[in-house]
Amino acid sequence: MYDELINQERKGLRCNLLIDYPFLDQLKERGIYTGYGNERLQIGAIKMFADGALGRRTALLSEPYYDAPGVFGEAMHDQATLYEMVKKVRNHMMPIAMHTIGDQALENILEILEQLPKVKHRDRLIHLSVIRKDLIQRLADRILAGLQTSNQDL
Repeated sequence: MYDELINQERKGLRCNLLIDYPFLDQLKERGIYTGYGNERLQIGAIKMFADGALGRRTALLSEPYYDAPGVFGEAMHDQATLYEMVKKVRNHMMPIAMHTIGDQALENILEILEQLPKVKHRDRLIHLSVIRKDLIQRLADRILAGLQTSNQDL
């Protein structure tokens, strides 16, 4: 569909597609990688999820939700499983685009990324909403961060 709209019908769009993690093996089998495509349509990073959402109180926080004592949110995967998933993406020399809303989810994924080699294209952490000051410098050197902003100080 994207190829038809962008390349064949020349609709003027430019897209960098995030591919869901379950399709990683299919990409490898077909010889598709980050940057594959042309100037209008390219394959980007592998999309993954570290946690849920703030509204459902499933974003993983390092402290409990203010209005729900004892609730810290939920990790989508335990740390060992998430490490293996990111390592598999790295074995394909591709970056990740990780849905990371809570500060504990951010810390967890930073711990993993700091253990694995960088790849040509930078990783993306998307939907960042709760960030502790101590995590900001760790983000600065290697990650593209998509921040959700508010009027509150970090």
